[in-house]
Amino acid sequence: MPELVLDYRYDTGNPDLDATAPEVRRQADEHAATVTARTSEVAGQLVARGLSVRDVAALLGISPQRAFLSSRRTPADLATREPQSCLGRGY
Repeated sequence: MPELVLDYRYDTGNPDLDATAPEVRRQADEHAATVTARTSEVAGQLVARGLSVRDVAALLGISPQRAFLSSRRTPADLATREPQSCLGRGY
């Protein structure tokens, strides 16, 4: 069976906008990765100081499940994780 290669591009009709959009998306992904790492770091510190996971979640504006997982991540875990983009997920 032949391999299917699909290549697509969105064209807004504005070359400047078409060139800028991927850069903005890349920057957003970078910032998201930084926020995730910092949130995990702070969650871990707060739990280590005796706050409950639910209190940490409320303080950071995240779900208790996310607070639990974040408080147990190490900097090495975060360094090896690639930023995720919402592109291609239907958002």
